[in-house]
Amino acid sequence: MSDALNRLLRALCKTVPAGTDTRILADAVWLAAARAADEDLSESPALSATRLSAAAGKNQGLDTSPASPQDAARALVPVHAQGGPALVKGTTLSLSRADAVPRSLAVARSLQPLRRPWRRGRQRLDIDATVEQYVHEGLLLPVYSPAPERWFDVVVVADTSLSMAVWKDTTQTLTTLLGGLGAFRDVHTWYVRWQDAEPILQDHRDRTVPPRRAASHGGTERGRRLIFVISDCAARGWRRPQPWQLLAAWGHDAPVVLVNPLPQRLWRRSALNLPAVRTTAPRAGATNAMLQFHLPARLNTRSGNGPPAALGPWQALPVASCTPRSLGTWAGMLMDADPRGCDAVLVPAAGRLSSFDAHTGQQADPAALTESFLHTAAAPAVRLAILCSHLPEITVALLHLLREQAVQDAQLTDIAELLTSGLFSVTHTSRGDPIMTFLPAAAERLRARLTTDDMWQTLKALDTHVAAQSYSPRNVPAVLKNPEALSDHAASVTPIARASEETLRLLGLSVSQTHADSRGLSPASTQVTQARAADHPTRFSGELHEVTEARLAAEEFLRDLSRSSPPAAPEHWDDIVLVVSELAANAVQYAPGPFELRLQRTFDGVHVTLSDTSTAPPAPRPYHPGGGGGGIGWHLIETLCNQVSVVTHDRGKDVHAFLSW
Repeated sequence: MSDALNRLLRALCKTVPAGTDTRILADAVWLAAARAADEDLSESPALSATRLSAAAGKNQGLDTSPASPQDAARALVPVHAQGGPALVKGTTLSLSRADAVPRSLAVARSLQPLRRPWRRGRQRLDIDATVEQYVHEGLLLPVYSPAPERWFDVVVVADTSLSMAVWKDTTQTLTTLLGGLGAFRDVHTWYVRWQDAEPILQDHRDRTVPPRRAASHGGTERGRRLIFVISDCAARGWRRPQPWQLLAAWGHDAPVVLVNPLPQRLWRRSALNLPAVRTTAPRAGATNAMLQFHLPARLNTRSGNGPPAALGPWQALPVASCTPRSLGTWAGMLMDADPRGCDAVLVPAAGRLSSFDAHTGQQADPAALTESFLHTAAAPAVRLAILCSHLPEITVALLHLLREQAVQDAQLTDIAELLTSGLFSVTHTSRGDPIMTFLPAAAERLRARLTTDDMWQTLKALDTHVAAQSYSPRNVPAVLKNPEALSDHAASVTPIARASEETLRLLGLSVSQTHADSRGLSPASTQVTQARAADHPTRFSGELHEVTEARLAAEEFLRDLSRSSPPAAPEHWDDIVLVVSELAANAVQYAPGPFELRLQRTFDGVHVTLSDTSTAPPAPRPYHPGGGGGGIGWHLIETLCNQVSVVTHDRGKDVHAFLSW
């Protein structure tokens, strides 16, 4: 046995968990070999450098956020979607979307029980048994044995209602994941379309399928088709009995699972408010009609519809969310007959219970909805809402981006909770994702919790995603805007570009308008330039007495500002004046020559910029009380400011200070 094989076996013994079968071991070895082959492929130098620098930053715990407003302006990449109405100079690239199913690898692993083979199918020639029979009996007759094959073919039935438009990427990602699992004979996507609240079923070739024949359509053997229904059950048609009776009819011939992207605690707000139970399977691959459950005691009493017997027989419909735990629990119940069972709802023969159908169309007050959301929603969902509260338009892809880059503890259920909060107005487009905008009352209350640091974090998330996913194989075409490029490309503004533009504007960083309007491009397609103040700067010659002049100029600015926007706390005025005085004193003492002061109102504070002629950045010095004083100014500035950054250039440096107001 070779040394390499010995090392491989020792490594597998140390790392493989208990209960791992040979198929998983084979997949692991194959994947390791494939990855080793991929490492031999050459990368472009620019892309390799980008990945290496990003990895170094992560490994060393470095903060990769822009060091200054100018750095942010230079780092932010204006990205436009290809195929728009205007011509933009730039370079084509393929920009990836954030993963629509978080922890997709863990989701795939949770579905491993579905790889159990079907052992009662086709027959194969058993050579060993044939030879053994010939040796013992002298008869050369072929002996056949069952040949294992994949158990199921899969049909993913996607709901096409308006509320499910925001989950299109999630549905596609889950379907792709099922197809790549290697556990099924075929994976097809069918669609449920609604006509006057009646479900119409269409297969992957856009042919109408008799609804009750979905489990056997195409000649599939009974019990050999697995049906995933993906829906949030929010469409009006789900509150009628017909779709539930349809699912029950499928359940007589096939295993059916309803995958709901909403968090479980929100299911009862939709039409998925049927009685909840825990269900188990008597054997592997059992159809829904075979599943076992205990009827809740409350259903044994008489109701307005008469005794429950008039509604029966009941059928359990397994329900799962898009999480590894939920899908893994269902897969273990179905294929391993796990006695712990999985979550399910009970569907009566009538389809619905009238006592569960109470639903009013009254619209709640957006302000009250916002307060309720802030106090009851999960913390990651609230964090996502606050981070995007200032954006002019929001898409699901943008929410996934912020979840992936800025709120890494958020799950798909947190995005679902935000999308179903009722805080948005939704505009459905013929092409692309639905566009969502916060209702004015909701935006006002959420922005009250938005800080400058939050906006810097949003800007960093947008920039990091564009930088890291510029050459993705997932191939979402885009144009990297570059005025020095040699070629023009048809392009339109993406939500990422609009989000970064609005964030920069609220941070007090300027966005220069391009001349592309004359060629049909929206003014929103602008290129970020260096930071500048909205008001004209005040210039000083650098004399000692001008430290007082700078302080007086700051007080005049704050006096005018307080008439329209009083400070949130009286000490904010004193903090700004003190910081300006310290910056001016440093410029006079350590950078002889003229200096320039600029003050500007930002979203929730004041942006102070002091420019001088020295290229040496300020360095904090130890404070020695007995040594004549000094050494405390820069420490004071860093303590009073929310953020301080220094930008050096050929003519000197700019010190940017952001303070609360």
